[in-house]
Amino acid sequence: MRFNEALKELQYKKGNRFALYGDEYYLKNLFLNSAHSLGYSLLNYYPGGEEEAKETLCSNSLFEEERLVVLNYFDEMKVSGFKDAILRFSGLLIVVLSEDANIKVKALTEVLASCIVVKCGKMAEYGPDYPAWVSAKASEKGFTFVDNADEVFYKRVGPDMSLLASELEKLMIYKDQSRIITVSDVGKVVGFSAEGSTYEILECLLKKDVVKSLEAFDLYFKSSDDLDGLIFFLGHYFEKLYRMIVMTENKISPEGIASILNMHPFLIKSRYLPRALSLGRNKISQYLAAVVDLEADLRISSIKEILLNKFIFSFI
Repeated sequence: MRFNEALKELQYKKGNRFALYGDEYYLKNLFLNSAHSLGYSLLNYYPGGEEEAKETLCSNSLFEEERLVVLNYFDEMKVSGFKDAILRFSGLLIVVLSEDANIKVKALTEVLASCIVVKCGKMAEYGPDYPAWVSAKASEKGFTFVDNADEVFYKRVGPDMSLLASELEKLMIYKDQSRIITVSDVGKVVGFSAEGSTYEILECLLKKDVVKSLEAFDLYFKSSDDLDGLIFFLGHYFEKLYRMIVMTENKISPEGIASILNMHPFLIKSRYLPRALSLGRNKISQYLAAVVDLEADLRISSIKEILLNKFIFSFI
């Protein structure tokens, strides 16, 4: 089911079992926050607590219907053992799958048959058009972009839905009186977000997509020529992944890693740690070395385009 349709099902309490899948953390988090706002008592479980989760689902508490149980990173649990427990549970249940989960796996298919399966992909509701999503979110609050201000807004922030939502909220507070958002307003209020654009660059590099990587770099330079910021972001990202690998090898739990790195456990479990483990220590070390080489080369050469092309192809 499409995200907006599922959100209505949740808000009008037409369903009590949902499964969230896809690679957009922002949408998953929005759905969970909407569920929590309905007044349920929240019980949150990660794979390490799956036995306790089963006990909760199988309990006969008088207050069961008032419970919200969230099973994070559900595909890492012993999925088949949850089938009967999920069918018996009468409260609100949300299972959250990792971004790489294959929902066609037999064990998952059997469990998800009893759930409303919700697609949480990038731009799942509006196709590839981020400005359309921005305009739609503004319109929900009674604001209107004029003279392509939504395009300018997107180019300044970058293709990260969490950042777009945050910057849009700031802009709407500024324009609360007139409700009309102009290009000038965007220029005054919305700063360039290196993280938004660099995150898109990172995703394209890791997917080994040369064309999209070059396009992402071009978009970045249209909004900022701060290569130091780009290098810092990429280096910091791969450093985090490397530290996660080391900590995992030393038997530190995902919750412990989240505490050390000052990150939300769900983000560690659903996005960072799976990527770190899939890449492995050697590959992450290779990427870190490429970032270091780029930084060193830029200090002794002014031919940025050639150096950046060399950097892109080092990932392929």
